[in-house]
Amino acid sequence: MKLHSLEVTNFRGISHQTVEFGDGITIVSGRNESGKSSLIDAFDFLLDAKAGSQKVDIKLAQPVSQDVGPEVEAIFTVGPHKLKYFKRWIKKPATELTFLSGPRSGQSETGDSAHNTATALWEDLDGVLWKALRLMQASAPKQEALGASTSLQRALGQESGSAIDDPSSAPLLEKVSREVDKYYTNTRKSYSKNVTNAEERFTVAKDRVAHATTELDKLESDVRELQDLTEEVERGSENLSRESARLSELEVGAQSAKDAQALLEISQRAVDSLTKDRDAKQAALTTRQGLVTALTEANEELAALTRARDEKQWALEPKNKEIEEAKATVEEAKKQKKLATEALASANLFVRQANTREEIERLSAVLTSYDELTEEISTVTARLQPVEQDLVDGVTDLERRIEIAESTARAGAAHVSVESLQDATTVLINGEEQELGSEPLDSPILSTYSVELPGHLRVTVTPHSSTAEDVEGLEALREDLAEALASAGVKTSAELRTARTSYVSDLTSIERLKERRSDRLDGRSADELRDELSEKRSWIEAQGEAVEGDIDKLTEDERTASTAVDSAEAVLRSKEEDSAKLRSELSKLAGQLENQQSSQQRAEQNLTTAREQATDGEVETALEESEKVLENAERDVVAAETKLEESGGPEILADYENLSKHVAGLAERLAERRGEVTVKTAVLDSKQRVAMQDELDDAEKELDRAEREYRSLLARAHATKRLEDVLIKHQTEARRKYVAPFKDSLERLGRSAYQDNTFEVTVDNNLAITHRRKNGKTVQFESLSTGAKEQLAILVRLAVASLVSSEDAVPVMFDDTLGYSDQRMLHRVVDLIGDTDTSGQVIIFTANDDRFAGISDARRIKLS
Repeated sequence: MKLHSLEVTNFRGISHQTVEFGDGITIVSGRNESGKSSLIDAFDFLLDAKAGSQKVDIKLAQPVSQDVGPEVEAIFTVGPHKLKYFKRWIKKPATELTFLSGPRSGQSETGDSAHNTATALWEDLDGVLWKALRLMQASAPKQEALGASTSLQRALGQESGSAIDDPSSAPLLEKVSREVDKYYTNTRKSYSKNVTNAEERFTVAKDRVAHATTELDKLESDVRELQDLTEEVERGSENLSRESARLSELEVGAQSAKDAQALLEISQRAVDSLTKDRDAKQAALTTRQGLVTALTEANEELAALTRARDEKQWALEPKNKEIEEAKATVEEAKKQKKLATEALASANLFVRQANTREEIERLSAVLTSYDELTEEISTVTARLQPVEQDLVDGVTDLERRIEIAESTARAGAAHVSVESLQDATTVLINGEEQELGSEPLDSPILSTYSVELPGHLRVTVTPHSSTAEDVEGLEALREDLAEALASAGVKTSAELRTARTSYVSDLTSIERLKERRSDRLDGRSADELRDELSEKRSWIEAQGEAVEGDIDKLTEDERTASTAVDSAEAVLRSKEEDSAKLRSELSKLAGQLENQQSSQQRAEQNLTTAREQATDGEVETALEESEKVLENAERDVVAAETKLEESGGPEILADYENLSKHVAGLAERLAERRGEVTVKTAVLDSKQRVAMQDELDDAEKELDRAEREYRSLLARAHATKRLEDVLIKHQTEARRKYVAPFKDSLERLGRSAYQDNTFEVTVDNNLAITHRRKNGKTVQFESLSTGAKEQLAILVRLAVASLVSSEDAVPVMFDDTLGYSDQRMLHRVVDLIGDTDTSGQVIIFTANDDRFAGISDARRIKLS
């Protein structure tokens, strides 16, 4: 498979992008989020998703807040067919497939028919290889299922001389495995549904025989149970009659006890009500006493706070005089410190001025050398004739696109053939006279084409709209090429490349001069040095005359003065803190005093309000009267209890209630037994001994059949499983030979990349790397760093691409790889990519084209 070009419109963040891929290595560069990964996804969507698809991924491909449909068009070759395939989703969905060359050249299809045809062609491709030869930015380096690639199998089979699809093993193994699948699950650890169903039928048949035998045995047991139940019903009826007579005798005495019980309950409710009233009056008296106590305590607390406030005010007065004296001491110490600081600063300034004058002389010498080199750079720059590499690349790209467009236009255009059926005839073709001879005149229809037999007829042929568009595109490309050459002031691409070479040479000279000039500046700019020189000169001019002095002695004098200031300030802070503490305590007491005055007033007001509603004496009198009424009610309860005791009391009521429950229970039990007799009688009437014996006979026959079926399936299962194990062992041995060419190719690339002749890899039968050995150390693949895994992933894809045939080849795709490699390994791997001989394309998407600068013959495309 080969991808020639890809055009994407309104797809995620891509407004419009066209990329044309070369036969060898193509490097597509662009900044992050320029749509490189989206180009790959767009091609996948083109192959997999129908134009009418409503999948979430399709909807997410539509640009946000734009009423447009994503479009993808690709030109690619699959087998003998070269195709142009177009799809648009969401907005006016469309599918178009055109065969550009091959057995079906000139044919086209649309809609689902086009999708189905393209899918059928794509199914002939090795889908495993198509996915496995990608290394995408969005996924971590991982092992691909290369063992399932039919193309790689063929290539390795030819290399090793022992193809994996050996007629003596693989087809037979498939048949045996399909047979084993009938009896086991995929893991071969448990039986399949066929066997478990047969086992279940065997178990059900055994249960059916057991059940039929049990039911037959139960028939005699049911007859005996019915006799026992009938006798139990007769005994229960006699017992119920006796207990009912006893209940009637107790009923008269129980009624008298019930009346006494009702009187007791009425008296007790009265006592409960009066008790609540007494408790309420007791609470009122307790509340009144609490109000009196609260007022007394509030008055005492108010007096105590007043005394504490007066004491703090007396202690604060002498503190203010001490603070004023401490402030005067601090001011005198600061004056002495200022004099010492000024003397030290003057001495330091004297030293700094001397150093600055030396630095001014050094900077002046550096800038003089810099200006001389700058003049030389200006001379070379003046003769520069700029020719950018992008312009050269653009012209080269336009020439290739023009060539492709001419081929495409002619391949997709209709042809007209005009020939004379008589002797030579003169006709007008597009308004010009031409003579038709014995040979027909054949022309592609790229624009309106007219043939006129003057005075008789005129035939006008109009090209298909798609051909007209191709021609317009071709003319536009030619105009773009002419305009690009004119912008550089040349007529041919050869002249443009010569101008580019001269331009690059002059730029190199300028860079060397700039490097020398940069060395003079030691990493800084000339403007920075000039600014620094100017600042130093200005600073010297701005400074007054400094006085030279003993810096060590002056520093000690300043330190002594600073210590004196600190000591004086510490004394002042201590006295101010003492004064602030007293003021804070006094303020706190004032707040507490104000709060306590409010509390005392509330206590006094609460007691006054309560006494207005009832005096203290009235509250006490109400409690005494309530207690007297309660005593009378309690005497009534005692009288009612005496009457209940005389009537027989709770004992006779309990006997009556217990006997009533006993009689009800006997009646319920008797009803249940009578119901059981009815049910058991009906069951016995419905059972037929002959039918039950027939059921047992049928069950035993079914058990025999189910057991034979189950035993037979088990025997076949065990036999096929043994045969499969033998064939798998045979195939594993063949696969070891088949892995060798892949391992050799991978190790050859690895030794070159790592510059280590001891480099080795361990590869399992599915062509996955399990261990890597380098510099005498063996490490498991999963324990390697991300960078090492990525490097191996690239080597694996290059090894595969070098092994498969040109008929089976698919593009190798790298998307922003080598981000985890150091510069040395990056250059080595890039060199391998450029040097490895592959039968298909290598397409590299990168945000940093400089990583792949070492690949000299690559086609380079820069995304806008």
